[in-house]
Amino acid sequence: MVEPLEISIQGDWREVTVPDTLDLVDRAELAVNCLTGIFDPQFDYAEYHVMKLWPSPPYMYHPDYGTCCRAKPVEALVGLRQMTGSDFNLEIDKGVMGVLLSNIADDGLC
Repeated sequence: MVEPLEISIQGDWREVTVPDTLDLVDRAELAVNCLTGIFDPQFDYAEYHVMKLWPSPPYMYHPDYGTCCRAKPVEALVGLRQMTGSDFNLEIDKGVMGVLLSNIADDGLC
C-alpha cells in the first residue's frame, strides 16, 4: 500500500467578492485583437509563428516553413465577430480571406 503524502498548505484564507458570471463577449473581443494581430499585411498576411520574448525589445518572426495554418484563425474570427459584432481590424480579415481565396485553383483544390 502506498502511503499518502503529507502536503503543507501555506497562506491564509480571506473572503472576497467575485462576479458570478464571466463576460464572454469581453473575452471574445480580446481574442479578436489577438487573432488579427498575428497576421502580417506586409508579408502577404502570413502568420507570425515564433515569438522571442527574452531580447529587448521582444519580437515575432515568420519561420521558414511557410504559412500552413492561415485558415484556422480565420475560422475562429468568424464566430468571434458574430459573438461580439466587432469590426476591429476588419481589413485584416478581408486581406487574409483574399489570400486564402487566391490559393484555390479552378478545380477547387488549394
